[in-house]
Amino acid sequence: MKKLLQSSKLILWILFPITLTVLYFMYKKYMFQKINNDKTKLSKTKAELELIAKMQVTYMGNMGTEEKEIFESIEGLNPNDLIELYNIFGEKEYAFGTYQGEMALIGNKLNLLQWYNEELSGEDLAKMREIWKKTGLIF
Repeated sequence: MKKLLQSSKLILWILFPITLTVLYFMYKKYMFQKINNDKTKLSKTKAELELIAKMQVTYMGNMGTEEKEIFESIEGLNPNDLIELYNIFGEKEYAFGTYQGEMALIGNKLNLLQWYNEELSGEDLAKMREIWKKTGLIF
């Protein structure tokens, strides 16, 4: 019996670091990853893009989506601006609606493209996908 307990403890000490390592790499794989971007080709300053990112949350974060304002705010951005906007937006908590058919619980963090996917539909979603197609980011 004593040997069995010692063996169990040994197995736990071996499995614990392996489990932590696996969990760490799973976390790294699925966490938000910024996309490399040529900042020399930006047509907007970082401050302007930060403001646009904040406005995207404002336009989509309340009840009802302000589609017109969303499109006006990104109008004229080049592909590098859009990628930088995506990076600046990062992941924000999303609590309304669903994502890919699953209930979005409070605390679900979605990136900008996932927010668009939740908030836009029909022609607006198709239009947004067309705008972002030039970045190589497909959603």
